[in-house]
This record gives sequence, C-alpha cells and structure tokens, in this order.
Amino acid sequence: MDGLFLGFIARELNAVLTGARVEKVQQPERDEVHILFRGACGPRRLLLSASAGCARIHLTETVKQAPMEPPMFCMVLRKHIGGARVLGVRQVGGDRLVEIEFACEDELGQPSSCILSCEVMGRHSNIILRSAQGRILDSIHHVGADISRVREVKPGLPYLPPPAQEKLDPFSPELTEEALCAALRDGAARLDVALAGALSGLGRESAQEIAFRLTGEETPVTDAQLRRRLCGPLLAMLRQMPGWGPPVLLLDAKGEPEGAFAFEQARFSRREQKAMPGPSACAEAYYRMRDARARMESARNALARSLRTHLERCEKKLAIHEEALASEEKAEQLRVDGELLTANLHSLSKGREQAEVFDYYQNKTRVIALDARLTPAQNAQAYYKRYRKMRAARENALLQIDGLRAEQYLLEGYLDDLRKCERPQELGEIREALYQAGVLRAPRQRTKARKTPPSSPMQFLLPNGEKILVGRSGPQNDRLTAGAPPDAVWLHAKDIPGSHVILLCRGEPSAQALGAAAMLAAYYSKAYRASQVPVDYTLKKFVKKPSGAAPGRVIYTHQRTLFITPDERAVEALSAQERA
Repeated sequence: MDGLFLGFIARELNAVLTGARVEKVQQPERDEVHILFRGACGPRRLLLSASAGCARIHLTETVKQAPMEPPMFCMVLRKHIGGARVLGVRQVGGDRLVEIEFACEDELGQPSSCILSCEVMGRHSNIILRSAQGRILDSIHHVGADISRVREVKPGLPYLPPPAQEKLDPFSPELTEEALCAALRDGAARLDVALAGALSGLGRESAQEIAFRLTGEETPVTDAQLRRRLCGPLLAMLRQMPGWGPPVLLLDAKGEPEGAFAFEQARFSRREQKAMPGPSACAEAYYRMRDARARMESARNALARSLRTHLERCEKKLAIHEEALASEEKAEQLRVDGELLTANLHSLSKGREQAEVFDYYQNKTRVIALDARLTPAQNAQAYYKRYRKMRAARENALLQIDGLRAEQYLLEGYLDDLRKCERPQELGEIREALYQAGVLRAPRQRTKARKTPPSSPMQFLLPNGEKILVGRSGPQNDRLTAGAPPDAVWLHAKDIPGSHVILLCRGEPSAQALGAAAMLAAYYSKAYRASQVPVDYTLKKFVKKPSGAAPGRVIYTHQRTLFITPDERAVEALSAQERA
C-alpha cells in the first residue's frame, strides 16, 4: 500500500466519513483498530493496522472478536473520539500518511479537535492520536530514544511528523513541469526507478505502471529526452490520475489476488485483473487473502515443527533399537567371556586388569579385560549382566521396531501432506488425525467444536474427458479411495508416503492418461524431488484398508509399476488445463 493507493483510499474515506460520528472503537489485535462510524452513508467500519507486514487503512466489512479487557490505546481512543464527528480525511504530502480530524470536546466540555494519524511505513508503521495543540495523547506503538534517536513517539511529547523526504508531492496543485524535469534530471537511467526516487509515496509497482504508460516499456532515457518528451505528459497524467478507476485486483494463475491497484494496469492483460467497486473493497479482498495465507502458513509451520520434533524422537529411538538388533554377536561374546572367566576362577586373583584364558570355542588363548576392583567371580557376573542387558534390549527392539517404523512412515507422510494442503480445513483434518493417533495432545475445549464438512481432493481434467483425483492428506486419501468405483485405476508411489491418485476412465485407460496420473502420484509424494520414482497402479477393487490401519494406509495386489521422473512444469500444465 504505497502513497498512490493511499491517496485513493483517503479520498474515498473523506467522501464517505466526513460528518459521520464515532459509534464504537475496538482493538481486536495488538496492532489493529476498528472504528464503527454512523452517518449519512449508514454504518461504516474503518480498519487501521500498524502491523509491520501489512499496515493499512481502509473500510472493512470484517467483524473481529474484541478482547474482554480493551488495551490502553483503545481506552484512550474511546475517551477522546467516542461520539466525535469526522471533520475530514486527508493524505499528507502524497506520502504514506493519512490523517483523520475529529470534532470533539476537551475535559472541560469545550469544543475541541484531535487528529488520528495512520502511518503506513513498513516496520515503522504506527497509529497516533494527537490533540489540537500537537501533543501526543497516545499511540499504538510507543517509540523511545532507545529505539529511535530521530523521533520519539510517547504520550505527552510534541508530535513530530515522519522525517521528510526530498521528493515532490505528485498530486500537489503547485507541481510544475519544470520541477518534474529538475527532479528527474539526476535520476537513474531507468525511468521507473527515477520516478520512484523523485515522487513522494510512489512504490515500485506504481512507478513501473506510470513508466509503462509513458513509454510503453522501461526505457532508459537521457535528460534531454525527459525534458522534451516526458515531463509534460507525466504532469498531465498526474493531474488526471485521481479520477482514474476502477481499482483492480491482480489475479494469479489460480485466480486468487496477488496484487491490488488503484486503477487498471496497462502492463497486464485484462484477464489477469478483476475490477472492484472501490479502493477499500479492493484492499479488503487483497488483505483478506493475504491474511488467510499468512494464518495458513503460520498454522502449517507450527504443525510441521511438532511433527518434526516427534519424527526426530522416533528416529532416535529407531536408531537405538536398530543398534540393539545389530549387537547380537557382541552380546554372545560377552556371554562367552563370562563363561570362560567362570571356568578359570581357580587360577585368577583379585587386583588383576586382564586374564589370559584358553578359549575352547576358538581353540586358542585369549586375553579378557578385568576390573581390578572386583574379584574374578564378580568380573564374571559383570560380563553376564552386560550380556543379559543387551539380550533384553534386543528382545525389546524386536517388539518395538515395527511400530516405530510404522510411526516414522506415518509422520513422514503427514509432513508431506502439509506441503499439499491449501485450506485450513485440510490442516484441521490432519491435526484431528494426529490427535486420534496420539501423536499430538488434543486441547481441552469448553464448548463442542462446530463440525466442518470434509475437504475435497484435487481434480485434474484431461483433454479426452478423463478425470484424475488426488488426495492431499491421509483422511482425504481414505475418503477418495473408499468412494472410487471398483474399476477405477488406483495409483500410489511404491513404498513411499504420498497421495492416493484415482484415474476415472471408461474401459482401458489411455497411455497419456496413465502417464499423467503416475506423474501426479510421483509429484505428490515424499520423493517429489527424486530423479526417478516407482509408482504402482492397480484397479481400486484390489485395494483394501486393514482394520485399525492409520489414515491413508492400505494394502493392494495385482499391481504394475511405472518409473516416473517428477516434473513440476508438467503438473502446472495439468493444473492450468483444469482451470481453462
């Protein structure tokens, strides 16, 4: 959200909120404030965020749960602007700073005013309330001298605006063609870089769009060319720009928002853009998706950390048990040493560090180490004790190792499933399966959680009409395989955690369809980075789920095997074909 977009937001807020009164103030997040206004345009909710990652200001329809005890900044806002009327909303100097002026009353009941500043400046973002006299009443982030020697932000201190940059206000009425030429004269060779360095609040994307509209490309230009050709058209463009619209969302290959702009972008095709009714609606849609992605990524990472911790624990136990299984020969040697010492007790005495005895198993003389502090009999018993301990460890390993290998396979499978999850619903299914398996401890809930509908598998449609379904997780794999028709082709990476893949076709599948399904089975497996992955395929009627097996675990017969090299571009081509 650069200064250009904020200018459109500020003009929208000024038109909608001027004259409206503050009805409610809430602070649902540590760095986010919601203000409910009521005026001629009806109730409107304003969101102000000072988050380092997504600082912004815009109207919103999202209602968040407020904490039981409001934070101090929220209470200060309620005290000073509760019931106040909005006098106006303005952008300062074309930069990333929006101010809302309120008509309110002071502590003596006399008419007064205060200003709420929203500074959208990355990690330096802040929301500051100041009095008409310029004193800071409070801020959502306090900035002391230990954080910034340039500008302190604390209650009671005089308000200082953010340090000014030597740039031109692109929407100032006093801006002239001569000033533009002078500012761009010493700019970088690329026009978009020069524009961003000369005009206040202009972000990289906005500068690229303006440069494209002026030249048709990012053209390196000389001073003479700038003066003669571009300064006049640029000034005319800046004069007209506040009336441009509508705002648009830039959509990615999946049709989801990956950018928000105040007007249609000439650099991109119209198919990639979606018009929105207003700047706030555009920002709301973009940040809703961005917040959802951030929350999804945070939940995915937290679950992955827990799984890796359990997997490391499981691998350590497995290594110990495998070492115990491999120690059979060593344990037998301890028994023989104890037996030889017992047979030669009559010739040994205490205080010796080694004993030379005849080994009648190997028909030769051997030296056995002794503990000088123990008697010969005690040394023999020590060897027997170590033998019994190693034998018990081996017997325990035989009992535990199969279960640990199954647990390792399960955890590796769920870690791979996390890579494929795209929705919170799918993460929830994995988390619930881990609760039921005892891998994670289920949280205590005071109220019964609302049951959500089951998630759906990935779907790919081939040109000949054949359809391929791919599961994203163990629970989804179970539902996918159980619901597939008996004559459908079932595929899975051989002996590797991965997705169940169902190829729906009439009769014998084509080689193209079978190859595409095998490619998906290889790519959506743990071995997706391998040079070659064996993929088994059989009919679904030959796939069975053993009673009590973990989600996604099945047994199958009558299989054949293909060897596939996973190719991300081939999978993306299948995805693009499905969207088309």
